[in-house]
Amino acid sequence: MAITWQEISNYYEKLDLKKFKEKIKRIAKKLGELPFIVSVFGLGYPFYGEYNVLRRVEETWKKKPGSRAVLPDVDLLLVYVGGGRAIDLEDERLADKIMADFERVVGRDATRWREVYMKLVKDYGIADRNKDLIHEFRQGRVHIDINPVPLELWESLPYLFHPDDMKNLRKLERDLLFTSEHLHTSIKDASLKRVPWLFLKNRLLHVVYENQGLSEDNLIEKILKSHAHWPLMEKFPEIRERQEEKWRRAIRELKRDGIIKSEAGRVSMTKKGEEEYNKLLRARSRARKQFRI
Repeated sequence: MAITWQEISNYYEKLDLKKFKEKIKRIAKKLGELPFIVSVFGLGYPFYGEYNVLRRVEETWKKKPGSRAVLPDVDLLLVYVGGGRAIDLEDERLADKIMADFERVVGRDATRWREVYMKLVKDYGIADRNKDLIHEFRQGRVHIDINPVPLELWESLPYLFHPDDMKNLRKLERDLLFTSEHLHTSIKDASLKRVPWLFLKNRLLHVVYENQGLSEDNLIEKILKSHAHWPLMEKFPEIRERQEEKWRRAIRELKRDGIIKSEAGRVSMTKKGEEEYNKLLRARSRARKQFRI
């Protein structure tokens, strides 16, 4: 039986965002029990905050009534210990190859994966991928989309801040600059959860380098308008405001550290900032050599 708009509408109208996020954190912690999962991050909604999500879903419904695209889902980024396959940033099929590598890693520990997965289905309310998703939705289960990133690439992402570096990983770039909320880390390495923030700050420094003299407002506007989710920010001011505040926070941190300065309302790099940017360029060169076959 096809999904109805009333079912979708009822779901979102009754959704308790706080409890929903707590549920996802429990799911992330359970996934972290797998020996090859190092960190888990939440992507997209509900992690970029409250807004009229039903309005957005309704727009999709009008284009594709009854489509499974309107079923609620959660995107999770999983940092995993890779399968040893070489990573080539210039490979146009890189995202597909990373997924294939993740599936190989899962296959090596298939029994444990199945055990955790079925526990999540039974006790944590995630949808069983082997069953009809509409049926699972009606049982109160939510679909999880997995976005794997090998640990060796994750650790180097802050140095792959230039847009050209991410040309074959645009979805990952989009998520890092929009919403990547840390949910769980299974090893004692605080630097792993800071990767999205460091990536964002280094991207900001690069944008300042290329656009010195812009006002802070114009700088942020330029960044936001270049993002894939700019149409979403245009439609929902509350999302745009939260994104703007995130970039303002990054600007404040770079100012505090003496990396950039603001004179007569114009943002530019300091001498220290130029030195730091040159260090970043050298680190970027090393990272690109590491991930180039």
